[in-house]
Amino acid sequence: MSFFDCAPPPWPTASSRLAAYYSSVLSMRNPYRPRPAEFLWRDCAVLAVMCETLGKSLEWLMDGQGNDASKWRGVNVRAGRVVGVCWKGQGLTGVIPPEVGELTALTYLSLGGNDIGGAIPPEVGTITTLTALRFENCNLSSIPSTLSNLKALRVLNLEGNRRELVDAPTPLYLQHPKEVQQYLGFMHRSSVLPFLKEDPPVGKLADHPLFKFLAADVDATEHMFSFLDPLHCSSRDRISLLRCWNSLGGAEDDLRHGFGDDVARWKGVVVEDGRVVRINWSKMGLDKVIPPAIGALDELRSLNLLENSICGGIPSEIGNLTRLEHLFLGDNPLVDGELPSSIGKLVNLERLHLHNMSLKGQVPKSLCNLVKLEELKACGNELTNAPPSLMVGRHGYRKTSRSDNCLPLYLACLRAGVPYPSTSLHLYA
Repeated sequence: MSFFDCAPPPWPTASSRLAAYYSSVLSMRNPYRPRPAEFLWRDCAVLAVMCETLGKSLEWLMDGQGNDASKWRGVNVRAGRVVGVCWKGQGLTGVIPPEVGELTALTYLSLGGNDIGGAIPPEVGTITTLTALRFENCNLSSIPSTLSNLKALRVLNLEGNRRELVDAPTPLYLQHPKEVQQYLGFMHRSSVLPFLKEDPPVGKLADHPLFKFLAADVDATEHMFSFLDPLHCSSRDRISLLRCWNSLGGAEDDLRHGFGDDVARWKGVVVEDGRVVRINWSKMGLDKVIPPAIGALDELRSLNLLENSICGGIPSEIGNLTRLEHLFLGDNPLVDGELPSSIGKLVNLERLHLHNMSLKGQVPKSLCNLVKLEELKACGNELTNAPPSLMVGRHGYRKTSRSDNCLPLYLACLRAGVPYPSTSLHLYA
């Protein structure tokens, strides 16, 4: 579509003249009721200014397409507005101009793979329609806190920039809406953190009532840090996590992965709201015991220790993990002893894998308390009342009509103390 809804006037020869021409056109209209073409004319003026600032000519932008803005290089036009700009790897240099904030209908901006320096202009944070920002492999030095205003943002890519960005406290290629908003919220509040995390606070700040309050109340300090920095992890969880890793035989440097006390970036660890919620340490070569300290991670929702060489028994403290939804301990053939009855406290558990271990005795009747359990895998043990099938699921195997081969039947048999019907079916949830 043409950016002007009538015969286009003579095209200005420079971006400054283009912007001036737009201003003169707009001044002849009612500023409260601009025509759609005038919005597009303004957007085109901004694109021309961006090209000039980033080392490209107006001819480069137009790409031989004349006044048809929808066919300009890397430009997407919809309903009379510029909604997308993709100039990835186009040899751009210089800095992003503040005029970019005038592209008020923009939904994506991709300038990655160019030698663009300086800071991302804070005006970018005024484009509330943005859903994707891609500035990977540039030479950018800082991120404005105004990006926290972009509530619609779903993709943020800042990889491969200067050290100031590389050291940011989160992965720099975020594609999950929650991760993006969490990071932007951190950016909005991060100016307070250096003062709060100073240990001890220096100068006059040390006498401030806030610091005296935090020094006297550790729990309040943890809540404060968790709000200001979503990637902060409570010191209690950090200590418990280290105890578990060391007890399991892991090397501390392998866990920290070069990130010091930044628990959110430790190997296999996920942190939310200041607490450890997921641990994935499968196939890590762990060869010692699960410690009682595991029970202190009481916000844990998933624990995966599959395919290691863990020995010893399952501690009864595992029952403290009442938020747990997934518990995967299978393929650790040296784990022996009995399955603790405290496992019946895991009332939110949905998947339980205990296969190919050396558990003895019986499955405790407390397992019947797990009303949300959808999947139980307990073969390859010496449990006298374990289900003989490879896996028992609540709804049975989809290709069989035998409705009696399912988890509710097994739990009913377990509760009544009668044998479970023999079957060789491989059953899923």
